[in-house]
Order: sequence, then C-alpha cells, then structure tokens
Amino acid sequence: GSLWSMLDVSFGSCGARHGEDGGDGLPLLFHGQAGYERNLEGYEWGHPIRYTRYELVPDTGGPGRWRGGAGLVKGIEFLTDTVITVRATDRFERTPPGIRGGGKGTGAGWIVNEGTPNEYSLAGKVTNHRLRAGDILTMRCPGGGGLGDPLERDPVLVLRDVEDGIVSPEAARAIYGVVLAEDGRAIDIPATEACRHG
Repeated sequence: GSLWSMLDVSFGSCGARHGEDGGDGLPLLFHGQAGYERNLEGYEWGHPIRYTRYELVPDTGGPGRWRGGAGLVKGIEFLTDTVITVRATDRFERTPPGIRGGGKGTGAGWIVNEGTPNEYSLAGKVTNHRLRAGDILTMRCPGGGGLGDPLERDPVLVLRDVEDGIVSPEAARAIYGVVLAEDGRAIDIPATEACRHG
C-alpha cells in the first residue's frame, strides 16, 4: 500500500557506421559501453511489476552493407493499479533513416495490452495515464538505420544474423539476396549468386 516510483529508460538502437553494424538493442549514447540496461530482476524485486518480454526483434535493424542495430521490445506487467508518464517519444513515428543506399530502421510505439481485445496505443507524450493491475505495457524501441547497399553485405554476416535471430531467412533472401540451404545453417552459394546477379 505504500507509494513507489521507477524509471525505465528505453532508447532506439544505434544506426550502422562505416565498417561496423549498429549495436543491437544499444543506443548511440551508450555504444560500446557496458551497463546501459539495468537488472530486470532488481526492478521486479523492488517494485510491483513483472517483465513479460525482453528481446531483440528480427528485421527491425535497417538493412545495408552495414546493418542498423536491431530494435528491442520490453513488456511490463503492473501488479497493482498505477499511473505512468510517457515522455520524449513524440518521434516514434519517424523511422531512423538509412544512408548511402541503406534501409531505414523500424519505428516504435507504446502499446497497452497488446494482442488482447483491450489493446490500445499511447500517444507520444502522456502524463498521468492510469493503468489497472494486470495491464501490460509493451515498449517497442526503434531499430537503427542501415548504411550501404544490402546486396553488398557479406553473405557470412547475413547467415550469422539469421542464426542470431536478428534477420529472418525470408529477409535474408528478399533484401540481402542471400539464399540459405534447407537446414538454414549454410549459404547456398550458386543460388545466392543467381539471386544477387541473375
């Protein structure tokens, strides 16, 4: 019955830069640094909340010779009635652009009770929005923009992205022109050459 407050900071992922992919789930401000994300269990221990999701989302980083960082999705279930404030999210609908032929990253959004009949999205700036115990807030953070032509990306890097769940096999073929073997563990080199140059 006591008052409580917490701050969950959610940033978009870093865009690609020459010679390197963007950091997956990692913003430009903290690129290359440890300690950006807090301990989720610590949040749960100290507050009446439960994290229901915390994962990178496939195909959210802008495609390119150098891929933008994959976007992150987080879900928080509130175990008591609560009031939230959403700030600095008014640019969610403006997707991070790619450069020099690279594709854009995905947009973002804050969704309450996603996938249920009670689903609705929050505006970019909301103050004192009331949620009930059991409501789940899904925070979709943007993926970064890509750099360069996706068809110039090293097929080995595309295979690694598929294995890591960052790029789907469908996007590997349709966007990067990389065809995988039936088991998804190797590159079909002749089919990839035909897809890219045929």
